[in-house]
Amino acid sequence: MATGKSEALVARRRAAQRVQEHMEREARVLTEAVTAVMESAELRASLTEQIAAADATFRASIGALANLGKTPDEIALLCDVPLTDVRAARRAPRAPRGDSDDTPPGADGDQGSEESVRSTGESQQAELVG
Repeated sequence: MATGKSEALVARRRAAQRVQEHMEREARVLTEAVTAVMESAELRASLTEQIAAADATFRASIGALANLGKTPDEIALLCDVPLTDVRAARRAPRAPRGDSDDTPPGADGDQGSEESVRSTGESQQAELVG
């Protein structure tokens, strides 16, 4: 009877060991899956940023060529892109440009803050008067 109980106890311990090993394997697989999903999300965010930067560069290039007097047809040929892409880039809203410290208000297309415009105007007036 004692040996029967011992054998049953040994069998239960082996079964418990197999269950634990199985759970550890499952935990490793889940950890790897979560890591892969997180890396995928990081890659997606990085690619989204890179695409946005490339799009902004493309729109700026199209705008620069248009400012040089190139027609949409000429721009499409120069950039080796469909004419519809050129037209879409010209219509796309541009991101607002920030006011840089080294340019006077309005020089970079930005009017600057009301205070900086006022102070610039006042200093120019003082130069004219004085």
